[in-house]
Amino acid sequence: MPGSTLDPSAYARYLAMQKDAYEAEVPAEDVVGFYDWHENFPYETQLLFVNGDLRMPLLDDLDERTALDFGCGPGRMVGRMRQLFAQVDGVDISSRLIDEARARHPGSRFWVTSGDDLGGVEPESYDLVYSTIAMQHIAVRSLRQAILGRMREALKPGGAVSIQLAFNPAYPYLRPALQVEDGTHRVEVRERDTTHAGWNEDRVGADQTNSGCDAAIGAADLSSVHADFSEHFDDVRYWFYDVSLVYGDLLGARHATDYWPTHWLFVSGYRR
Repeated sequence: MPGSTLDPSAYARYLAMQKDAYEAEVPAEDVVGFYDWHENFPYETQLLFVNGDLRMPLLDDLDERTALDFGCGPGRMVGRMRQLFAQVDGVDISSRLIDEARARHPGSRFWVTSGDDLGGVEPESYDLVYSTIAMQHIAVRSLRQAILGRMREALKPGGAVSIQLAFNPAYPYLRPALQVEDGTHRVEVRERDTTHAGWNEDRVGADQTNSGCDAAIGAADLSSVHADFSEHFDDVRYWFYDVSLVYGDLLGARHATDYWPTHWLFVSGYRR
């Protein structure tokens, strides 16, 4: 955990919690909730083009390039990205999911990570490192920063990183906590939501993952997100996709409409 002031034992316990959570005997389709909805979401467009604009690619000549999927799970996005890239490989914290990914995609290479590294990935070996529905579930800023540093090391000079995160401009919002009535008046007491970790927080005490405790980004956090990525990458940019508009119906698939994020936030940068 480079640069972290965290208690190493607390950091290690958090990594162990993450590994235990994803090693659990849960069907691969349930590791990411609402699997069909995610299958229908245009992640390729948002990851590979600034603002999702096909006129603004992060990289040219994709069919000649290599990509690495961080938090690849059973290889859902590996299969999709292999249609665009010359080679797509993956890393994940779960050995059982990596076994499944290897079975599904024998032409790709896969590594098991300790949670804050990229397994056996060699330095300067990829043109793109990307991640979906993974980094948003890491509630420890120091850990995310360590991972971003490893991603930079894995990139070739000029290579790009593109990461999906979760955003609600109002976070941390207030939620109803108590209602008091005296027969004439009703008073609603609200409290700040603490279910999720703030972007700048090291929530090593989180005992859940995969939406149980997310890294929540609000409007006030965007400068911090940009600064954290800028520690490792140049020309950092971000853009949004309003997923709240399609939670109820995305090509026939449905997501939970009460999920806390209103937008997916996509962040990109380059290794110079």
